[in-house]
Order: sequence, then structure tokens, then C-alpha cells
Amino acid sequence: MSINPLRALIDSDPEAAAMFAAGNDAGCRDRLVVIAPKIRVPVGAADIKYYAVVSGAWAKIKLAIASPVAPDAIKAACISFIDWVDSGRPIDFDLPIVQQMLGGLVQAGLVDQATADLMDQLQTVAPSIATDEVSALRAQQ
Repeated sequence: MSINPLRALIDSDPEAAAMFAAGNDAGCRDRLVVIAPKIRVPVGAADIKYYAVVSGAWAKIKLAIASPVAPDAIKAACISFIDWVDSGRPIDFDLPIVQQMLGGLVQAGLVDQATADLMDQLQTVAPSIATDEVSALRAQQ
């Protein structure tokens, strides 16, 4: 986080400001992580695969691909999901194509809504704020 937004965030919270004033950079950083607006970042493919396996969706998706009676549109969504995950690249659930793919898997009953919501929620995280950044701000005063 750059200096000006960091300073504004500290000033916006009495607890963070008190810790900063007391020289407790680590405590101030911990408080900032709690109060900072969350950000959306792509989710690691391994995390998505883990939740797909644990929920049983991974097996259902693999079976649907091999099914002679599954509609082509469902097979396409399944293949896309496997390809996205197997690429190892982070998956951005804010992309319309990813939302459509996941929505299709939910509609087909291959991924339950709770698992789809969890996968999407993994993308919402606290911003990275290091104690060194708080200390650097202090050094600039």
C-alpha cells in the first residue's frame, strides 16, 4: 500500500492511530489488515481444485465429461473448468467467462451453490500491508 492511503487508513481508525502514535508498528499493521477495504484477487488453481475435490464436484465433472448422454454444453463447461484448474494459473471469478462456466456447472447440478459461492469468496481478501510499510511511514514523519 502506498504512503498516502496508508496514512489515511491509520488516521481513519482511532485504535490504529493510537498504536501508530505509541510506536507499535506490528500492532498497527494488524489493525490495518482488519479495517482495510477488502480487494478481489484471482484464486490459485490448487485452492479451487481442493474445494472441488472435497465437495465431490471434481468427480462429478470428470464423470460428466465421460458420459455419453451428457449434453455437449455441459461437457464443454466441464472441460473448461478442468482446463482452467489444470493450467495452474490463478482463476479470476470476476471474468464473465468464468462466471458463465461456474454458473453452468451449478445449473447442471455438478457443483453445488455453496461450493461455487465459496470459490468466489476466496477471491475477496485483505490487502497486503507489511509492518515495514508502517515503519517506513513513521520514518518519513
